[in-house]
Amino acid sequence: TIMHCRKTFLFFKNECWVKKTDPSFDVSMGSLDSAEVCKLVGLFLLSQLEQIIPQSNLGLYRDDGLAVVELPGPEIEKLRKKVINIFSKHSLKITTQVNIKVTDFLDVLFDLQNGLHRPYKKATSNPIYIHKDSNHPAHVKKELPLMIA
Repeated sequence: TIMHCRKTFLFFKNECWVKKTDPSFDVSMGSLDSAEVCKLVGLFLLSQLEQIIPQSNLGLYRDDGLAVVELPGPEIEKLRKKVINIFSKHSLKITTQVNIKVTDFLDVLFDLQNGLHRPYKKATSNPIYIHKDSNHPAHVKKELPLMIA
């Protein structure tokens, strides 16, 4: 079953460590299938959100999401509570912002008031380089120039 596949064991100095909460389920960051699990969960949540927000107004990439709606103040607050409730039903938390006209999503800044968009980079974002002799898999190093182009 899916739950059995998510069991994770952590060993340190020949000692087995166990999670204190929900020890039989884990998606370790960086595990071989963590991105796939993230996509599956994201698709599931999008299917839930599509019941209250049109699919064409939703966007999701891993743990970053964006929805664009045009509703009056009281209605947008009701919608915000519905979104939070969808996530809560699955023991997840979400941070929301409503009534904003300018936002960044991934590496794009959207200005909804003027209908403009442009590249976005956090002020604290510094490029990270890896050494050519690092232990990254060959296929990862080969793709790096394409990823930063």
